[in-house]
Amino acid sequence: MEASSSLLMSAPPRSSPAFYCHEQLRQQFASKPLLVSARAATIVSTLSTLRLRAVIGYVPAPQRALLLKDALIRLGPAWVKLGQMLATRPDIMPAPHRAALRELHDSVPPFDGEVAMRVVHSELPNASTAFKRIDTTPVAAASLGQVHRAELADGRRVALKIRRPGAADALRLDAHVLRRITEVLASSKLASPVAPTIVDELMAAAFEELDYTREAEKCAAFRTLYGNEHGVVAPAVHRHLTTERVLCLDWVDGAKLDDANALADVGASSDAARSELLRRGVRLSCKQLLGVGLMHADPHPGNLLATPRGNLAYLDFGACIVVPPPDRAAFARSIVHFMNRDGARLADDLHALGFLPEEADARKAATALTEALQRDDDSGGSGDGNGGSQMAITRAAAAVVSALSQPDIGFRVPQRHATIARALASLEGTANALYPGFDAVRAAYPDAVRELIRADDGELLWQLSVDERGGVRWDRAKALLATLRGAAEQRRQQRGSVSSSCSSPSSSSSFGKFLPDPREEKEDAELLARAAESAARRLLSPDADATRHALADGLRASLLGGGISSATVPSIASVGRISRAAMRLLSRAPKAWARVARVPLRAACERGILAASRAVRTGNI
Repeated sequence: MEASSSLLMSAPPRSSPAFYCHEQLRQQFASKPLLVSARAATIVSTLSTLRLRAVIGYVPAPQRALLLKDALIRLGPAWVKLGQMLATRPDIMPAPHRAALRELHDSVPPFDGEVAMRVVHSELPNASTAFKRIDTTPVAAASLGQVHRAELADGRRVALKIRRPGAADALRLDAHVLRRITEVLASSKLASPVAPTIVDELMAAAFEELDYTREAEKCAAFRTLYGNEHGVVAPAVHRHLTTERVLCLDWVDGAKLDDANALADVGASSDAARSELLRRGVRLSCKQLLGVGLMHADPHPGNLLATPRGNLAYLDFGACIVVPPPDRAAFARSIVHFMNRDGARLADDLHALGFLPEEADARKAATALTEALQRDDDSGGSGDGNGGSQMAITRAAAAVVSALSQPDIGFRVPQRHATIARALASLEGTANALYPGFDAVRAAYPDAVRELIRADDGELLWQLSVDERGGVRWDRAKALLATLRGAAEQRRQQRGSVSSSCSSPSSSSSFGKFLPDPREEKEDAELLARAAESAARRLLSPDADATRHALADGLRASLLGGGISSATVPSIASVGRISRAAMRLLSRAPKAWARVARVPLRAACERGILAASRAVRTGNI
């Protein structure tokens, strides 16, 4: 299902508080130089004092972290948003600072509850009859609003999200000042030239969260698009009780993913349960980015709950973004070309995604990429097609960025993709907080493969498994199959591990809620069958002549040598699904069989494929 809602795909109207344009802000504040200057002085003074205290007197790291958090809270919504972003960046902030800044997600000092009630009644004239009760004490407070527990007239529990009075005006002023400061720093070479662009990305996301009607649309779309995913839930929206400044959603009980005590209360304290929660999040992120297109851009621990029923609940949809189909396809292709170490095609993908500007030297970019990936392979990189390790893939990605950062190539991160990068970094930060041993990159690889299959019925997987001369990359084909089978085996082991760890019926019920869904294995089998059918059709197509001859030569060599030799064609049995699919297609199209191999080899190839199929059925792989 496509995330094609016109509201989600379109920018906010210029009249909406969610609309961000730094040029418009420049015009708005051009007539208020004293206000801008005073605010800039306050910001510079606050941050300078913070830095001075750290330089002059020794301040332990945990205390410095708290001082930074308090300073950002005093400075207001824009700076709290900046702190939230920094909390998910281990490459920028040390651990004590990230721990302190994570509190900015939902532990900002609240505004007065009576003021909140006045906002509700001014926005909802029927509030007195629609609600049986609204708690005046908020349960959580963030930079732009706070959440109150409430009960509808019919007894249903809901969450009321109320925007801070004055938040929109404060955000506009700080966005303008922050943009001007980064422009000055960048022009003076005291900051990166892309610093103003980063501010634009951050502020556009923050402004988007000002209009709660847009958040309601995103929440409803997320619930519709991903509501059938195993173990994933999102709250229902009460549209008739939602306005620009008030959002009404169903109440969701659950434990934050970074609260160990609360996780124990809902039965998610074991490593297996926490790993399963993270696996669901990773799988859904792959589906969001490569498959459907509606992506939750802020999956930090405060926005993810483990529910008492064993689900992973998503909250706070103000930062959702839409990844359009061309970008999804380009991301999928870039994964294939990255794994194939195809520098020229990867350069084309990066150009299509906007990472390389129009004026970039395409040939030089392709050469730089090819050389960087080759150097990474020579040093033991992750080009084997099996997903590599998190360190290996991260190192290879860093090599790509370094190679493209030459002045005449001009690598850049487009604003729309900076949000995606922030979302993935936030998910990785959540994984580290919940389960430090969880390898998010390795966990994501099988899900990325699944989405590649879904995207084009296996065409990209064909590119992964067949080289440019038509030869089969046996090792890579085996690794891809092993990746999916390994993920299935890991899920089976996880179910057994959780079941064996339960010492009583009550504990079994508790732990069992966080088990992988057995239906996923059936889905994987169906996906593999679909990919096998696609590969078989491709094998019979006119442009696969070289591949057919390579397969026939391998089978002939094996059979003439006395039977199928695992040393000569080690993957024939491993790709038994493709073999069976080919046999089904060939039985329907006898003339096509002549294209697979020359007539004298037909019987030998049939015997080889049937033997491979028997090996798959009997498990002798």
